[in-house]
Amino acid sequence: IMTPLAKRGYEIADTFREKGVPVVLGGIHPSMMKDESKAHADAVAIGEAEAVWPQILSDFKRSDLKSFYKASDFCSLERLPIPKRDLLNRRAYFFVNTIQTTRGCPFNCSFCSVTSFYGGTYRVRPVDDVINEMGYMEKGFVFFVDDNIIGKSSYAKELFRALIPLHVKWFSQASLSIVKDRELLDMAQMSGCKGLFIGFESLSQESLNAMGKSSMRVNDFKEAINMIHDHGIGIQGSFIFGM
Repeated sequence: IMTPLAKRGYEIADTFREKGVPVVLGGIHPSMMKDESKAHADAVAIGEAEAVWPQILSDFKRSDLKSFYKASDFCSLERLPIPKRDLLNRRAYFFVNTIQTTRGCPFNCSFCSVTSFYGGTYRVRPVDDVINEMGYMEKGFVFFVDDNIIGKSSYAKELFRALIPLHVKWFSQASLSIVKDRELLDMAQMSGCKGLFIGFESLSQESLNAMGKSSMRVNDFKEAINMIHDHGIGIQGSFIFGM
């Protein structure tokens, strides 16, 4: 559950529990609001689930679900299991080609949950593992669900270089700092990037400074946008209202 979806998520969870179906909640919102979430679930998974999910399943089979499960450390991104996307109802999703190559973000913006959720870490997945998993996907657009796919430029370049021969079209999330490294931007274009979700947050420099994004300059936005557009990459801009 993500925070904007919490109310609806709780309604779904309550409905299943009324029918006697055990419910486990996890994700960013339950991790931050574990006691609130526990009122709507039999168990709450706190933080990354890979390390605790086998234990949750084992306890469920023994009818011994604990209230809370929390991994002792962050999981390794090496040799992650490949999701069984064929089990999804394809018609129920805009697209199913979603994949994650990194976790975390090198920045610490005051409004964002990513850095606190991942403990200030920025971890990368082996590029060979990413390319291997993409081989199991259906043809079509790919969405890299990373919070900041260019958080480590050397890794991003390695990934983009590996994507070039695949001739895929992809979309992801990135910081505006991509324009500061022309080689990185060029490689994003060559690798098939067609769109980026970018957090501009505000057109007020004062607000940007207050939220910890003083490295971004409002006066540079127009030039940066034009540079990204010149590379054939569309932009979905994110803005925060209420500062």
